[in-house]
Amino acid sequence: TSPDSMRSAVYANDVVISGNAHLKAIAYKPGWYSSDTTTTDFYKTKYRPDSLIHLLPPDNYYKDEKGKTLIDGVKGDVGLSGGKWIGFRNNSMEALMIFNQPSIVSTVTVSSLVDTAIYVMPPLSLELWGGNDSAHLELLSRITPVQPPKPPKPSKPGEPLKRQPAYLKLYDLSF
Repeated sequence: TSPDSMRSAVYANDVVISGNAHLKAIAYKPGWYSSDTTTTDFYKTKYRPDSLIHLLPPDNYYKDEKGKTLIDGVKGDVGLSGGKWIGFRNNSMEALMIFNQPSIVSTVTVSSLVDTAIYVMPPLSLELWGGNDSAHLELLSRITPVQPPKPPKPSKPGEPLKRQPAYLKLYDLSF
């Protein structure tokens, strides 16, 4: 449910999160309008790869400078300019994660930015392969992320002007 200023818990101290969580919050003060609801996701990390090798290179503009972006535990923001997203346009993403100490992994979380307005889409499918050495991997899981609806095709709608004015003043009322 969405938080509200009348019935929701008020947190004045630190909040302890011990597992995966989806958090919604608002800020409010008596006599003021409440803020918009903000949401964020938290993921418990038990094992983190020691290193990562990109088997196919990311896009030059959204590249992973030090091979750390996918394994640093920091989620990217909603915008592309924060430097926390890696883009793949000309290649598929193929990355090898290396664990110096083999671990029993039960859950892997993969995030992707989706913004249909700028044609940033989720992967069509993801495969997770695993094994005791990089030459002998077996398919562990395959997922097909839900795809957003297709964005509308660009258009140039027009309204015919049926007058002959001496002056025109144009307003953009979308803000």
